[in-house]
Amino acid sequence: MIGKILNSKQGFDFQSLWDGDTSKYNGDDSAADMAMCNMLAFWTGRDAVRMDSLFRQSSIYRQKWDERHFSDGTTYGVHTINKAIKDCRNVYDATFGTTEWTKRLKYNEDGKILKTPSNCLVILRNDPNLKEKFSYDMTVSAAFKAKGLPWSQKDDEYSTTNEKMMSDGDFKALYNYFHDNYGISNTGVIDNSFAEFCMSIQHNPLLDYLNGLQWDGVKRVDSLLIDYQNAEDTPYTREKLHGKL
Repeated sequence: MIGKILNSKQGFDFQSLWDGDTSKYNGDDSAADMAMCNMLAFWTGRDAVRMDSLFRQSSIYRQKWDERHFSDGTTYGVHTINKAIKDCRNVYDATFGTTEWTKRLKYNEDGKILKTPSNCLVILRNDPNLKEKFSYDMTVSAAFKAKGLPWSQKDDEYSTTNEKMMSDGDFKALYNYFHDNYGISNTGVIDNSFAEFCMSIQHNPLLDYLNGLQWDGVKRVDSLLIDYQNAEDTPYTREKLHGKL
């Protein structure tokens, strides 16, 4: 686990804390503890036991970790771990980067993902956290999100529908997701790619509903004028409507 963290983008910050260097936090040891636990929450999948075990192996572990700082008897360490778990919106996926779809991404000579629209489209269509999480409603010309996106877990708790219209906050969270996970930070490229992506997932709910209806076998056209316009029920009346339709 430690090796994976050190080889990640968080490697330098993690190594510094692991070695006891808290200078980045201006001597605020509590802030350094929180930063370490935030990283551990991600990498351990919010596993409190593993987080505690790893933290105790680091050089920033100190006696305060086991001291009771709260009226309910909770120790400083347990409180810090619980807060990190609560704030953790996404966790490390051991299969990420090894699945077949990532082979379709294009890389530069340094092995970094190219910041291109084609790569953005591959990610939108295949990333496990994003796949099948979006739709585009042609009737209102807007993108919608489904439940389960990494950044909307708390929002999902209060939603009574399976889909919600994408907000400015959702798009900003999407930018952050591309930046943090793929190193793509050009919002223009992401926006244009998302717009093209929406063209492939657009649908018309009204047409979907109408196309899904099945005729119940009852003939209604013949008596339409009679039933709704109080016309006299005659062969001529019934034939007249047929002629217009």
